[in-house]
This record gives sequence, C-alpha cells and structure tokens, in this order.
Amino acid sequence: MTQVCEELTPGLTSVVLCESGVGHRQFRIPGFTVSTRGTLVVAVDARPDLDDLPAPVDLVVLRSTDGGATWTPPALLRGGTGHLGHGHPSLLTAHATDRLFAFH
Repeated sequence: MTQVCEELTPGLTSVVLCESGVGHRQFRIPGFTVSTRGTLVVAVDARPDLDDLPAPVDLVVLRSTDGGATWTPPALLRGGTGHLGHGHPSLLTAHATDRLFAFH
C-alpha cells in the first residue's frame, strides 16, 4: 500500500488521521483498503479510554480521494455501549462487485 500512496501523492510521508484526545482518547488498530475508484479508506478503533475490549469501543472510518493528502473527519461506522464494543477492523474491496466490506 505504501507504493500506491507514493504513486498517488509523491513526497507524502505521513499524515495524522486521528489525534488522541480529539473526540476519543485514543485510536488504534487500523484497517486499510483502496476502492476500485482509488479512494483510500481507513477504519480504526476509537477508544474512550485506555481499556481493551470488552469496552465501549467505537469504529470510525476516514476517506481520502486525493491519494492521502487530505482526509474526511472520522465518521462513526459502529458505536459501542457499556461492555459492547467493536474493534480490530479489517477492510476488503470486492473488485468484481465494486463494494467495500468491513469486518470486526
């Protein structure tokens, strides 16, 4: 995936996607895919504290349509409550059907 990002945005080395303490205390365990249209998609655990599952961990998604130079704000994919949380996302692009799948 690094090669894809370098080809789309030469010279781009790193971007802060989610800042700890902004909306959630920490963000961990990213899943990444590229859509058939070239959109970069990242899903991450959005944790209200330092606890691991089971805990009210949300999943958020960010997208970039310009090769990773800019990103959408985190959007809630799945919200956690009480001891029910959602974590460790993985993303899949199904090229035959032009669909994205999120597993968690």
